This record gives sequence, C-alpha cells and structure tokens, in this order.
Amino acid sequence: EQRAKDPKTRASMWKVLSHYFAITEDVATEMNNYVQQHFVDIVGDNLRGQCTRGHSCKISSKEELQRLLDVASEGKIGG
Repeated sequence: EQRAKDPKTRASMWKVLSHYFAITEDVATEMNNYVQQHFVDIVGDNLRGQCTRGHSCKISSKEELQRLLDVASEGKIGG
C-alpha cells in the first residue's frame, strides 16, 4: 500500500481529488476494497464481453484478461 509520507502532501492530494473529482479518501478506500473483493467477477465479466456483438474485439485484451484471471486463480491478486 503506497501512501504519501508527508501528511501535508497527503492532505493536499485528497483536497484536490475531492474538489475536482468529488472523490474522498473514504470513498476511494471503499472502492478499492470492492474491486479487490470482486476482482475475479469483474475481470470475468469483461472477458465474456470481449468479441461479442456490439463490443470491440481485441485479441490482446482477451489475452490480458485471461492472464489476469489465471493469476487471480493462483491467489496472487484479487479476492
């Protein structure tokens, strides 16, 4: 987990994010936790959507999504 070490820098970064993008540290933490917990489902859904009617078809995207699923199934990433 990377965080700004200087508290003033950290506070300033979150102030900018909050002002311009309406993202608070709590919301970012919550979303990070959600993505980690649902990683396999999210990647699987994206993989199933590749090369389907009405969606783009990029073989390199399918390969990368499959690689992510393989790595996640080994327990190295995701939840």
